Amino acid sequence: MNLFKVLPLLLSLVAVRCQDDDVPDFDELMTEMDSDKDGKVSWDEMFGGEGSEEMNELPADIKKQYTDVYKECDTDSDGLISREELPKFFEKMNALEDAVSEEEGSDEI
Repeated sequence: MNLFKVLPLLLSLVAVRCQDDDVPDFDELMTEMDSDKDGKVSWDEMFGGEGSEEMNELPADIKKQYTDVYKECDTDSDGLISREELPKFFEKMNALEDAVSEEEGSDEI
């Protein structure tokens, strides 16, 4: 299962990559995700909330991993991801995606 397929928000990362060095434009990404314009991104803004179709399709262990990454990256423990916390969040989510992809590949052998 490709985790980014179930999270349209994370797919938008590709759309905001800088052309020169393939580094995400986190300011643009934050603006895109921050629907209430409070300068931070909530769990619901990021993942669509617990009742969303995307979250309901995720296996419980993957949902827990998402929650763990979100909490780990929320360094000020306010329950929101700030602009400063966003790069670490995407780094951790990419690592999670890579680990799951590798695991899926080894399961097919």
